[in-house]
Amino acid sequence: MEEDKNLLFKIIKEKVIQKNYLDEKNGGQSGAWIFDFKRMLLNQESLKLITRCLWEEIKDIGDFQIGGLESASIPLVTSLVLYATEQGVKVNGFYIRKGRKKTGLYKVIEGELNDLPVILVDDLMNSSSTFIKQIEILHEHKKNIKLVLSIVRFKEIEEYELLGKSNVEIRSVFTLKEFDLILPKTSLPVMNNYAKRLIFSPENKIAMHVITKSTPVVMDNVIFFGTDEGIFWAIDVKTGEKKWKCVIGKSVQGKGIFSSPLVYEDYVFFGAYDGTLYALDRFYGHLKWSFSGCDWIGSSPEISAEHGLIFIGLEHGLTGRHGSVVALNIFTGEKKWEYVSAAFTHATPLYIPKYGFLCVGGNEGVLRTFNANDGELIWQFETEGGGAYLGDSGFSKGDIKLAPVFDEETDLVAFSSMDGWVYVLNCVDGSLRFRFSTDYYDTTYKSGVYGKPLFTKKYIIFGALDKHVYCYDKKTGKLIWKHQTKGRVFATPVQMKDSIFIGSNDGCLYEFDINTGTVLSKNQFSERITNPIIYDQNFSYIYVVTQLNQIYELIT
Repeated sequence: MEEDKNLLFKIIKEKVIQKNYLDEKNGGQSGAWIFDFKRMLLNQESLKLITRCLWEEIKDIGDFQIGGLESASIPLVTSLVLYATEQGVKVNGFYIRKGRKKTGLYKVIEGELNDLPVILVDDLMNSSSTFIKQIEILHEHKKNIKLVLSIVRFKEIEEYELLGKSNVEIRSVFTLKEFDLILPKTSLPVMNNYAKRLIFSPENKIAMHVITKSTPVVMDNVIFFGTDEGIFWAIDVKTGEKKWKCVIGKSVQGKGIFSSPLVYEDYVFFGAYDGTLYALDRFYGHLKWSFSGCDWIGSSPEISAEHGLIFIGLEHGLTGRHGSVVALNIFTGEKKWEYVSAAFTHATPLYIPKYGFLCVGGNEGVLRTFNANDGELIWQFETEGGGAYLGDSGFSKGDIKLAPVFDEETDLVAFSSMDGWVYVLNCVDGSLRFRFSTDYYDTTYKSGVYGKPLFTKKYIIFGALDKHVYCYDKKTGKLIWKHQTKGRVFATPVQMKDSIFIGSNDGCLYEFDINTGTVLSKNQFSERITNPIIYDQNFSYIYVVTQLNQIYELIT
């Protein structure tokens, strides 16, 4: 079949390799070269030729099942399944979605897996990150991968260290060197340099909502958290023993508990989409008191011990007053004050002890600051998107989804908005100091910012739905660095020493050098990561939560 391989080589050189192409995502600059196989994969004759060449690489395997990541792998898998069948080989095909489906059956794998050896196929193999993601997903289905297959492999086999450690064989029709192309010198990150241990996985994995979920709290080796299926758990992180659980009342649309718990003395507090704020005994899970003054709660509780108050955002199904923030007595749940607003209040309040302020945003795109003790409105700031709040939907283009953050050194309050801006305000009077915009990624509108920004000693850092992570100087507003991931970023960044950790919808947990933005590590998971990581001050543990409420411990 050397004739087929020579013909394919010629076609790739003449039609697939595009030189001096216009790179729209890199400011319209000219790129040196790129492989564009998509134009060949749905052409009948070209696909037949590619299939015969790939078959030569795997015909010794015997019976197998073959799959790959959408979309390039779909025609390759289909064609190879048909061709292998013609050769008398027993074969099964499947493909893996880039993200779990959010409707219907919520599948991440399309097709039926069986016990035959697994081959993964793609047109190109560069860093191997797409193969590693597929391997993570298949490992959760108890499948072992025999080999990965590509038309063109960019690097030497020994450079794919992680695949070698996993005993996954690498085969390809061509290498990059055969086309006289040189891979640009880049500092490629170490993939999966942390081992991981699954601590918890819910029985019912609900994939409907891709947002920040309940972020666990760890206290005395017990991890507290809620799940989409409406169960609040207390689990021993060392043994995995389920100490107790609390099942909430009826909720709708796959929303159970998105609220992050708050632990105070012997209490654990959390809100739920049955419209209840729960105050439980943290040792035994007994109900101490509850407050049910709304229809839904997506917000998380905040506390002011000096005032003896707990605060939380509420959501109401009432015309003209969909949202509110309420202050309750910590020990009895008795309401002290409530401020009502037009749109849903999904965001969590922030208490600032320095001024006795309570700051909270809402879906009408307005950040408000109150006297925490009595609820007196001190100032408010309207986002650009909030100015477009119309009707009675409970939402606006400037939705504020999570809590603001406060930097004591600069006296600044920062918060994110779905209008595509991160706003930085002077805490005392709410005047605007800076605002930072996301890029226009694959859209004519700015992509929103869901996760909270992070203040560090020098910087303000945040991730956005345009797939980027941004770092700005918090005193000058100057952009320091930005990095594009392969998925939308809902998660909030977390600093550990001189590193920034943040998850992405591509299923990777990224570790950045805080000063340069250099990727120090990427740890691949099978599902999206929309929550911040959890760790203790001694860095003795790191916990990662996936969109499906799975909890992993990274072994550092």
